[in-house]
Amino acid sequence: MYLRELELRNFRNYAAFEGEFSADVQVIVGDNAQGKTNLLEAINLLSTLRSFRGPASKEMIRFQESAARVRGVVVSGAGTDELSVTISAEGRKATVNEKEIPVTEYLAVLPSVRFTPDDILLIKGEGGPRRRALDRAVFGLQPSHLRAILEYNRALKHKNILLKSERTQADELDVWNQRLAEIGARVVSARLSFVDRINPLLAEFFGEISGTTLSARVRYRGIAEPPRNEEALRLAMLDELRAKSEDEQRRGHTLVGPHRDDLGLELDGHSVRRYASQGQHRMFAVALKVAEIELHNRELHRYPVLLLDDVKSELDHDRVRYLFGFLNRIPAQTFVTTTDVSELGPELRRPSAVWRVRAGVAERAGA
Repeated sequence: MYLRELELRNFRNYAAFEGEFSADVQVIVGDNAQGKTNLLEAINLLSTLRSFRGPASKEMIRFQESAARVRGVVVSGAGTDELSVTISAEGRKATVNEKEIPVTEYLAVLPSVRFTPDDILLIKGEGGPRRRALDRAVFGLQPSHLRAILEYNRALKHKNILLKSERTQADELDVWNQRLAEIGARVVSARLSFVDRINPLLAEFFGEISGTTLSARVRYRGIAEPPRNEEALRLAMLDELRAKSEDEQRRGHTLVGPHRDDLGLELDGHSVRRYASQGQHRMFAVALKVAEIELHNRELHRYPVLLLDDVKSELDHDRVRYLFGFLNRIPAQTFVTTTDVSELGPELRRPSAVWRVRAGVAERAGA
């Protein structure tokens, strides 16, 4: 599976772009602020219907234009599909082969995994970005998870409005508590399952990268010792929501649920964030991303499209060599941005194409 064609119209700083790609390594080179990352963002939007800079919005529309369009042609074992995403003041419209289909079906057409300097910062930062990264990883493998997240967020919004109301009724709150517990259990169950499946791969790859016997793992932090059974999760979450009801009414927002959960990243049971060295932070980030990529292959029987944005700015030479060595061993289409092709070094296999970007114009080198 790979992206064979990409077309942009009025996307970010691109008035227009048309490119054809092979199923191999594509290097996008140029100075900073010229539009390299914008190309990756367009592919990410085509894949996930979201920007990695935030929700799809009018900010992706080129200045003084009314709409932006990203179109792509995907080749897979099932044939060829044309994806299209249009963003305007009216919202977003996405089609496959010129037809609007359920989002969960759309997301299965062009799975992708991205790796940026922000992935390393996730280890050090607050819980919100980690939750969003976890959910992206989950719905990359299980598109229906996105529907659960959207349903949960809508219910959460309604309950929080009610908590801020001066006419809050206990029975109304309990109706929303039951709804949040029901959907929240689905969300947490999918997250827990992903964590359980990725941990063996994380441990394996961290051992390869570090050359140590330190045990790397991800621990889900929500309600105390969350049960793996979805019904048991629902009941535990409902109990905790009811127990926090008075406190929530005083504070005016919901204090329990997947919107407040977090991931604990650990080495030998100790917090990476608190106790690990900067080098171990980088090793953990690379191992986690490689584990996510390999999980795609094992569960979907195909590798995702890989989007690597300026990874050399945050990774040292040994971590870059390992990451590129891994990529050399797998048949995954890979887009890599850099300010200098020579900086990629011999570790990454020879690119099938180099695209040079300047002021929103991308041209294939030698074309």
